[in-house]
Amino acid sequence: CILCHDVKHFGRSSQVYDKKRVEKLIIHWCKVNDKTKADFQKHLAEIRIINRKRADKYYIVKVGRRTLI
Repeated sequence: CILCHDVKHFGRSSQVYDKKRVEKLIIHWCKVNDKTKADFQKHLAEIRIINRKRADKYYIVKVGRRTLI
């Protein structure tokens, strides 16, 4: 589902799309999860904390013989 994908990448979606599209994404998330807009805002705040912690780490990804830094 395109809407679900855009919600998954909400940070990017909220920068790329207009306010009408962003509101549609929020409504879709609420409908799929049987939640309110307040629940969405709480969830978004929690995800942002997790993403900040992940951004502080240094990752090395090994794919076959290659190492991506």
